[in-house]
Amino acid sequence: VLAVVCIITIAICSTLIFRKIAGRSRVDLTQHGVYTLSDGTRNIIGKVNQTIKLKLYYSRVAAMKGPEQIRFYNNYYLYVRDLLEEYAALSGGRLELSVIDPRSFSDEEEEAIRHGVKRFPISEDENFFFGLVAQTELGKEKAIEFFEPDRQEFVEYDISKLITDVTRRAQKKIGVLSSLPVIGADMTPYMMQMLQMQGRTPPKPWNIISHLREAYEVVSVDKEAAAIEEDVDFLMVIHPKDLKEKTLFAIDQFVMKGGKLLVFVDPHCMVDEPKQDQRNPYARFQHKADSNLNALLKRWGVEMDPKLIAADRNLAIKARLQNRAAPLMTYLALGEACVNPEEVITARLHSVRMLFAGALAKVPDAETTVTPLLSTTKTGNTWEPKGSFELQMPDPEAISRAVPDGTLPVMLACRISGKLKTNFPDGIEPEDDAEAGEAGEKGDEEKEAVEEKEAEPETEVIKEASPDAAVLVFADVDMITDGLAYQRSFFGVAQVGENASVVLNALEFLSGTGDLITIRSRGRFERPFLVIDKIETEAERATAEETEAINVKIRSFEEKLRKLGAAATEENADLIRSTAITGRRKIQADIRKARKELRALNTGKRKKIEALKASLQTHNMVWAPTAVLLVAIVLAVVRLIRAKRYAARRT
Repeated sequence: VLAVVCIITIAICSTLIFRKIAGRSRVDLTQHGVYTLSDGTRNIIGKVNQTIKLKLYYSRVAAMKGPEQIRFYNNYYLYVRDLLEEYAALSGGRLELSVIDPRSFSDEEEEAIRHGVKRFPISEDENFFFGLVAQTELGKEKAIEFFEPDRQEFVEYDISKLITDVTRRAQKKIGVLSSLPVIGADMTPYMMQMLQMQGRTPPKPWNIISHLREAYEVVSVDKEAAAIEEDVDFLMVIHPKDLKEKTLFAIDQFVMKGGKLLVFVDPHCMVDEPKQDQRNPYARFQHKADSNLNALLKRWGVEMDPKLIAADRNLAIKARLQNRAAPLMTYLALGEACVNPEEVITARLHSVRMLFAGALAKVPDAETTVTPLLSTTKTGNTWEPKGSFELQMPDPEAISRAVPDGTLPVMLACRISGKLKTNFPDGIEPEDDAEAGEAGEKGDEEKEAVEEKEAEPETEVIKEASPDAAVLVFADVDMITDGLAYQRSFFGVAQVGENASVVLNALEFLSGTGDLITIRSRGRFERPFLVIDKIETEAERATAEETEAINVKIRSFEEKLRKLGAAATEENADLIRSTAITGRRKIQADIRKARKELRALNTGKRKKIEALKASLQTHNMVWAPTAVLLVAIVLAVVRLIRAKRYAARRT
């Protein structure tokens, strides 16, 4: 009995001593280190010079009672809580964490709602909360309204950004210049009310703009602006169509003054749709949905041919077109192999989608440095559509046949640095010079106005940019639209992939804040089945060829039937009918044979996948028990040998 008591005492004391010495030490064996705080987070925590209260609101009791999709959040909550405890442990007491379960009709529930945490009713008596609030000593507070399930890999970034925002003194300003209603309706509340009374909904801002407004001040820049305001820190030019020379000059001089420029151009923007015209049903096929900024970018070392679209069969995403799903080579899923690992903007990205993206090319003998950020694989190439119909109604199989595999990656996004020189060394001519020449025939007031305008000093043209200037170019606009960058879920709008992260990374890079960039896309929880994807891609490619062969046979048969029908007369009708029936039977036999080959091909694909699945299951179910059994056998042998040696010594 005394021995048992001593053993228990030793075990408890050893556990307490080890826990005191080792603390909460863990080993992170994941590929991307998803359970390890990054250096950027450590730097952000180290810069905190005041006490910040972190309040994690999670309805744990309500989640246990709720449906299955709510109980899923229990594990997610444990991960967030453990991560926040790591923050608090590293802060040296500057971050104070409290975990709160806001039960219905309680003060905690009212407090969560007051702080802006989202509430989701799951029953008549229970509400669900899962958000985080940060409060400083000076009363400033920010909140993560809800931890979206699709942003699990961005949790560390969201928390670190929350701490950065709550301690930041002033917001930087982003100017947005676009030919699309990116910012939404810029109108007074009265005008918006009038529209609603008329049954018209004012356009809402894109989700990327709403996302940016959480950390920046976003203002609209007129498409015909003659100058960019001095207090604009960043300028986003999205789908620039038919810009006037004065606006191009304003953008040029903004960069020359050291401004930071972010450009999104597109050879075919899917959201750029024509206005409805009842009198012209073909208006959509006559509409031009391309944009480029070659008037400025070409002198800075980069240009985009608006007629070419990037394509890559190895990156193709399945799209449902014409009542069937098929890989579309111009709908690209960029993975780790398609991002520049040496650039902080893209180094930690894993999933970016682009649709009908353009191909950027470096201008020969350019004095600037052009650094690729995003690109296709080496097999990428370009596709030149024959008309707008092919863009409005794309045929995946036809595109696949028209685009051969390339030998070099196609550049989809880049960073321009070095000696940026102005495109307007002599300035620009005022647009109203002709009117000024005719002013002599007008009244005295107009003459005085012209004289005053001529007396004004001309704006000095800056011919070379300062070292702080930076230009980032992306050859796709659709990548930041609501359709590709976000999706609606049960809990509202959620980010899809890392399209929005590219923009946020770019702005953090341009603002000189590198800590958040190293956090944003530091890992993922879901891993793709690369071998299965490869099997399916190869099978789809072979299936497409067989399908096209069947379609050719069917078309030739229909043409033959048409010719037979045209050749029929009263005298030879019976003979023609007999020949047609014989031909139909023969071609139908060929079609059945080809379709049987297709089924065999699909069966082979399924068998390969099932064999791989069985192999993985075997490895998972056999090797672990085998290892335990081997350990048990080794221990038994060792004990047997020791027992024999002990018995030999006794004898």
